Amino acid sequence: MTTARKNGDPPSKESLIQLAYGLVVGPEGFETLFDALQVHQADILDTAFSEEADDAPGLRQGQLDGLADLEAHFENALTLLRSQGRRKLSASSAIRTLNASIKPAMTLSGRGEVLHANPAAESLFGLSGTGRLDPAQFETGHHAELLDHLGRLETQPENTILTILGFHPADDGGLVKMSLSRTTGWQGRPVGLLSALHISWYPDVGQRFRDMMKLTKAELQITRAIVTGLPLSAVAEQRGSKLSTVRNQTKALLKKLGVRSQTELACLYSGFSRYSLESTPQTEGAAAQTVPPTALMVGRGHVIDYTVAGAPRGRPVLYLPGMLGGRVVTAALHAALLRHNVKLVMPWRPGFSKSYNSEPSADPFRDTARETETLLDALSLPRVPVVGQMTSAMHAFAAAHHLPGRIAAVVALAPGLPTVRGPHLRHIGAAQKLRSFLSREAPRVGRLIAHGFLSRVDAGYDVEFIRHYLKDSRTDLEFTRQAETIEAFRTAYEDTHCQGYDGFIDELGLFGSDWHHLFQGLECPIRFFVGEEETAFPPAAVDRFAQTLPTATMEVVPRTGHLIAYEAPDRWLSHLASLPD
Repeated sequence: MTTARKNGDPPSKESLIQLAYGLVVGPEGFETLFDALQVHQADILDTAFSEEADDAPGLRQGQLDGLADLEAHFENALTLLRSQGRRKLSASSAIRTLNASIKPAMTLSGRGEVLHANPAAESLFGLSGTGRLDPAQFETGHHAELLDHLGRLETQPENTILTILGFHPADDGGLVKMSLSRTTGWQGRPVGLLSALHISWYPDVGQRFRDMMKLTKAELQITRAIVTGLPLSAVAEQRGSKLSTVRNQTKALLKKLGVRSQTELACLYSGFSRYSLESTPQTEGAAAQTVPPTALMVGRGHVIDYTVAGAPRGRPVLYLPGMLGGRVVTAALHAALLRHNVKLVMPWRPGFSKSYNSEPSADPFRDTARETETLLDALSLPRVPVVGQMTSAMHAFAAAHHLPGRIAAVVALAPGLPTVRGPHLRHIGAAQKLRSFLSREAPRVGRLIAHGFLSRVDAGYDVEFIRHYLKDSRTDLEFTRQAETIEAFRTAYEDTHCQGYDGFIDELGLFGSDWHHLFQGLECPIRFFVGEEETAFPPAAVDRFAQTLPTATMEVVPRTGHLIAYEAPDRWLSHLASLPD
């Protein structure tokens, strides 16, 4: 099986280095860098993941030399990134940032297509998701001006207002001023940011504007209406005069001030007011709250952070969270836990949430087993099944390997598998091959990739990441469109990575290592649950791997993907409930 390549020659080493240093400026180029690495390393990946034999595949002499040259530059870029700290919610074009604003705002492509509109903009413009804006609702010539600026985004200055446009909502006779600026989209390409321009009206500033421009009382009233977006019909109603009269007065006012439109008048007033007032920007939105933990003090410098969810008197099950979703318990999962009378005990590993171990041993898997045993002893749980989700499946197998008397069974959900040798390797998804390979063979490159990924989420591109990561699963995409899902995942992310990025980076490095030994001598029952739409470790890969384990069975769950734990909770919980005590 040959790794798919894009059209054209593979990216040069110099372009990869440039992309790596580009992450220091902003996380938007992460996906471009990852895709370029996948093409650049295509031959190596084909060799490393094409073996059918049980022996570890060998790499030809010199194949890793190029990676060694890259690693020094990638390490320098990572050092620069770390020196900047965590830049939270810095992306103005992120869906999260747009949706947090109470002002109408949207992003537009260079062709004028709406990429994303926040709820306020959808209501104002009469949009439903993506689409195009109605030229008839703009002031004369303003829609053409908008398209002209969008068509020249590549040459426009960034984060500077390019123009002010006037827009008439369909159900209102007022005027909304919209500012257009260039910003960077989540994939590193320039996009247009169109947002409502709110201009506050202060009586003393208005009076100074009237004095300087020599306006009449009626003209000042019209000026205030235009600046604040009040329809001219409302002015006519307040005066008890005809709308045509107010419109004629407005035309005379624009001529008097030497401006061509109501929007230009609003801009004139806005510029005047800047010299009269000092404003303090306000941060919109609120930080998500973290999941309340229970801390088990193991010893000096060693804490196990865990939570409990489900039926209070239900069957206890050790649940090791995955890095995507963490300890999220959706309403559907909670209801299923009650139906099957199951109680999940969910501890985090050191480096995640509030768990930490200041003196780890040289064997992380043995540390997992010791912490598991300590937690089970503290909770008076003699023997339990363990559930591993995604990369945490390796820790579930570590617990079963080292504690055969305490682990009754292993359930692996959307499981990560060893990626060093075995007949399942050729079936692993292309992106997963690259992540595992870099973690093992070029750890300094792998660390920058992991850091860049989290930097992008921190910047606010969480929705974009989730949709891109899960793009090949229709069920996953539908599930993540639910508001409850996004908010729960955001809260879980803040909880999971509150200590920084090291836990995540170390987990990926450990996952890329050789952990086949954890399956030696396992006698407890093992059940793999994999979604039919899973792409990282698809059903074919899990099936080939499960065939090598004498106590393992596999179940492919229809209409589920990577988030099978949340999409089909009854499937794996009913299996847990059926296990003998």
